[in-house]
Amino acid sequence: MTAHEHSAFPIVKTILDGTGRALLRKCFLSFAQYFTVPHVIETFEGSRTVASFAEFRGLFDGLVTQYERRGVTDLVRNCLEVKFRDENTILCAHEVRIMSGSQLLWRPYPVFSEVKRIGQHWKVVRTSYAIEGNPALADVLSGKAEQD
Repeated sequence: MTAHEHSAFPIVKTILDGTGRALLRKCFLSFAQYFTVPHVIETFEGSRTVASFAEFRGLFDGLVTQYERRGVTDLVRNCLEVKFRDENTILCAHEVRIMSGSQLLWRPYPVFSEVKRIGQHWKVVRTSYAIEGNPALADVLSGKAEQD
């Protein structure tokens, strides 16, 4: 990592730690502060734009429900690569491991995010998830679960 990229790492780590903590504590407002609405989400099933806070709340609640059903106790997210595209945009890739105690619940999956500086805050504007082997979680992210 270059010095410039190194300075992006703590920004991304703060977002990953904060969003993970908020999901596990079921605290929507803590979670939402790290994202823009509208927010673009991509999965293998396609792309969707979460256009309102009500829709974003539904997404959050769907994630929490999936984690509760499986007994998720930890989200281990490791930053794989982080890079400034420009002074107001960070691109990052991280890996997600969803745990119940010491048991890995699903195969780890990569996530790519675009983070932008908006005013004094860094917010995730676009997220791409490469989830395989966990259709329920992929359905929540893609919006398919809301249609069923």
